[in-house]
Amino acid sequence: MFVNAIEKVGDYTRPFIYIARNYGETMVMPHSATMFFVNDEGYAVTTREVAKIILTSQNINAKYAQFKQTIKQFPNDSKRASLIKKQEMLFGYSKGVTVNVKCNFKSCVSPITEITCHVHKNFDVAIVHFKGFDKTHYKGHAVFADNANAVKPGKMLCRVGFPFPEVSGAIYNGITDDIEWGDPNSVNTPRFPTEGMVTRHVGTAGEVTGIELSTAGIKGQNGCPLFDENGVVYGMYIETRRLSMGYAFDEKGMPCNARDTHPSFVHIAHCLSGDIIKKFLDENGVKYYTESDMV
Repeated sequence: MFVNAIEKVGDYTRPFIYIARNYGETMVMPHSATMFFVNDEGYAVTTREVAKIILTSQNINAKYAQFKQTIKQFPNDSKRASLIKKQEMLFGYSKGVTVNVKCNFKSCVSPITEITCHVHKNFDVAIVHFKGFDKTHYKGHAVFADNANAVKPGKMLCRVGFPFPEVSGAIYNGITDDIEWGDPNSVNTPRFPTEGMVTRHVGTAGEVTGIELSTAGIKGQNGCPLFDENGVVYGMYIETRRLSMGYAFDEKGMPCNARDTHPSFVHIAHCLSGDIIKKFLDENGVKYYTESDMV
């Protein structure tokens, strides 16, 4: 059903891969998410979390570089440990605090001279704008449904994202106390589609803002397009929600009403409506395309 659509949507859907390291650790942690382009001018949409990482990564790295430069000046004597401890408190560094972040925008555009992000104040969506490039490595762009909220329960839709980051070459460099990609061009992640049935619309203040699917999404698909068998985009996957089914199971897996039982839940995908995305693009003067434009 979605074979051709996955290929079509895959041409303009790209992974966002980044590696990170926490203070005092040597483990390099790979992460992934998804973004998709809406025109040929380097504009893509994704989740707020991706935009946050892009916007803060340089500050995180610069802050840690300043910390390293500060403690480098301390004498190697009995007072050094206490002096470093004071700096840890000043910089807010402790176990679990991220100190290194490196982002990878493989197969987006080149060269990348500047990236700007616009984050929606209410909804989980952001616009990422790549600037200063002379070559695009994506093909085509999203075509949004004229009325995404008109989609009815029972219709099958698909998502395609990048939940499995493959960054085996990334390492921690003990000499520089930093993390490195190795070969950035070797970073890879397989495209992974998942389908689901529309179950209902969700919204606030009388406005439909989301589309619910019967199947859960996968971490790393966040920011991926939600589309039909023709590749028309109805929204963007943002999260999986756990809903109570209203009854519980006993130890044998039988429904019951006892208090000391295991509650039953269903996991569904929550996608932001394409109509909300289009409004946000309009507010920021970003060109996009709908079904009507393609006629």
